[in-house]
Amino acid sequence: MEGEEGAVELVPATRRQRALAGLLDMAVAGAVVRLMWDRRAEGDGASRGGPLGRLAVLAPLRAIVEEQVGSPGAWVAGIRTVDRRTGRRVVLWRTAMLVGVRAASQLVASRLQSDPPETMSELEWRQRKREIEEIEERYAADPDGRNRAMADYFEAHPQPWAMNVARPIAIAMGTTLVNSRLRRRLAPTMLVKRRG
Repeated sequence: MEGEEGAVELVPATRRQRALAGLLDMAVAGAVVRLMWDRRAEGDGASRGGPLGRLAVLAPLRAIVEEQVGSPGAWVAGIRTVDRRTGRRVVLWRTAMLVGVRAASQLVASRLQSDPPETMSELEWRQRKREIEEIEERYAADPDGRNRAMADYFEAHPQPWAMNVARPIAIAMGTTLVNSRLRRRLAPTMLVKRRG
């Protein structure tokens, strides 16, 4: 920003300001959820999905407002979000595109994770446990042979729990990578102190 006519030097927000903004935003969100639960308990506005479901629908709009105007916590803490390259507010279409891609990637991730997890029956589990114990007994004096036999066994009998753990992690990492790459290319942001 230096060297430009009339440019204002941006002062990054402190950790304390960011933490204060985050805490205040969490308090506001908690109060809204509590109010919605109370209204639902009284019989007003009971709908499918409950309060958390309704808030999830509003999440993209909230993200746009927070980046363009600022959250309540950001206003109280005296900070704002700006485009790191220009020092100005992020252009609206860029924010809308980022929020849309994030919502779409979350929808795709939820669809990919919605398949029921593959599980083993109790009988299958006991049979595999017995086979592993037999391998350990057979190669009790030969650790290298035991390791090779175990590797061969697990290659021939893949464990369903490993896929059940690896799949959500891979999906989450993929969506995070897509969103962060797009953010860096389209609108890298930073939190700065508000002027005046």
